Amino acid sequence: SDGVNDSDDIDPTNPAVSDDKDDTDSDGLDSEGESEAGTNPDNSDTDSDGVNDSDDIDPTNPAVSDDKDDTDSDGLNSEGESEAGTDPDNSDTDGDGVNDSDDVKPLDPTISDDKDDPDSDNLTSDEESEAGTDPDNSDTDGDGVNDSDDVKPLDPT
Repeated sequence: SDGVNDSDDIDPTNPAVSDDKDDTDSDGLDSEGESEAGTNPDNSDTDSDGVNDSDDIDPTNPAVSDDKDDTDSDGLNSEGESEAGTDPDNSDTDGDGVNDSDDVKPLDPTISDDKDDPDSDNLTSDEESEAGTDPDNSDTDGDGVNDSDDVKPLDPT
């Protein structure tokens, strides 16, 4: 006996199979997790909706469009939340005031937003401040070259 109920056991006749650690379909759920979720331990996408059981918000319901769902309205679907390690029920997992999808470091509350770039010149506001450029103007010196591409972003000549 390996301590797993035969109905939940992938191989009930083989006590050598460590059923609490196995993952026969490589979906990230071991047999115990599959049993708890009600999913098929031999099929990585039980409901055939194109989303891996461990990433699927409802792994037994093909009607839920898991590749488009966003339970916390932060711009990340359940697969994106899973990949980022963020909480699918909390739009700001690290509590820094920035939605997970906009937060470069969504698990680090000490960094509020490295992606802050109001003028879309590929420089964050902090980088603009350090360079002395205008965070609201992509071409601070008006020479026709984007601040991030300009060798001398404060010299119009």
